[in-house]
Amino acid sequence: MLWREKAEVGEGSMLKSVKEIFTDCTLCYHSCGTVVTVEDGKAIEVEGLKTHPLNQGMLCPKGRAALENVYDPHRLKYPLKKVNGNFERITWDQALTEIAEKLFLSRHTVNTHRKRIYKKLRDLKSE
Repeated sequence: MLWREKAEVGEGSMLKSVKEIFTDCTLCYHSCGTVVTVEDGKAIEVEGLKTHPLNQGMLCPKGRAALENVYDPHRLKYPLKKVNGNFERITWDQALTEIAEKLFLSRHTVNTHRKRIYKKLRDLKSE
């Protein structure tokens, strides 16, 4: 990721910290080149990167709406778990632990099932 720092004079002759960050949009698989303008630590503008070979400065509707995605007041900011048909707020540690456990169990189940299939195939082949 590259960036360019700029200082701009704001209201009352105070300097604002402004950065342009050169990055990729990750809202779809194309990864279009973008320039994100950040003022005092908050993204305020997203533009297409004119020198990017894929999008050549253009952004799709998803890319153009990136800031709306980030700052939407309805955006989830913490993990929720569905319990008895209702969503309840849980801690990040609990969410990560539960997801890791389910992934581990899923992997174990798939591997066990796969071993049974391979054993049956070997048995059929040797007959």
